[in-house]
Amino acid sequence: MRPLPLPAALAVVVAGGVASAAQGAVNAEMGERTGDPVIGAVVNSLGGLAVDRAGLAATGRMPLTVPRVGGAVLGVGIVLALLVGVRAAGVLRTGLALVAGQLGGALLLDLVLPGGPGVRLPVLAGALLTLLAVVVTGLRRRGPARVAAEGVREPDGRLVG
Repeated sequence: MRPLPLPAALAVVVAGGVASAAQGAVNAEMGERTGDPVIGAVVNSLGGLAVDRAGLAATGRMPLTVPRVGGAVLGVGIVLALLVGVRAAGVLRTGLALVAGQLGGALLLDLVLPGGPGVRLPVLAGALLTLLAVVVTGLRRRGPARVAAEGVREPDGRLVG
């Protein structure tokens, strides 16, 4: 498979980010309706497993490798973090916090992995700005946010608070 041109690859990543935000909101709603955030993570992971298995079956290769299982376990953790975070902080702030965590982890790996580029000032500044965005988006919190329409509009007409 040939790599996509950079603009197309970035567009795919942005679309994945949009899908991740929607997934966090849907999973939080499921956790809210069932009263248990773990149920949203489990349902999400089972759906991902079914899609993974279907894709592998279509290609004729079905290996269940340690990286794939490890990735699935980490995926459950990410979904659970999104589910809990969206309910507590809203979709935007949770997404920013997730990206801040990813950037912090990436900086650490760049520093400690052999052959890594190390910490560069522009990358460090971007990570710190993202962390600052997490703080700034939480300065004027109104209270618990609804993450999906419940059929009742907010006083300002919005369906989601």
